[in-house]
Amino acid sequence: MGKEQNLEFALAKEACPACGALVDGPILMNTQLTKDEAEKTKNLHGKVIGYLKDPCDSCQDLMSKGFLLIGVIEEKTDDEKNPWRSGHQWVINPNAAKDLFPDTSKGVAFIDIKAAKQIGLPVKDLDNKQSNENTNLQ
Repeated sequence: MGKEQNLEFALAKEACPACGALVDGPILMNTQLTKDEAEKTKNLHGKVIGYLKDPCDSCQDLMSKGFLLIGVIEEKTDDEKNPWRSGHQWVINPNAAKDLFPDTSKGVAFIDIKAAKQIGLPVKDLDNKQSNENTNLQ
């Protein structure tokens, strides 16, 4: 008879709250040493379990250069707290951001790509088959 596996580990993923990029998250371990809890933990391996506390390194690098705008598509957004990201990113002057966004203290904001185009930001063709994959947590 084989020994039951009552202890499992998993490397989960988390999403950047700004751009939605996936990064390696915490290493999880079941604390209840039962077969069922071990299986639940094992099933979390490679899965997205939530958002990072702070933006990813790439977004933080862009934010160090100015105010970061993340393009979203409002028509595809079901959850206001988790907008559909288009893959567009722009860095603008923080002083200009104060005129557009009331809370510039975070250094990042979402902007609908139609509005971005109206204010003169470059917007790539979204009908292009090579569009960026979107990460939306359910």
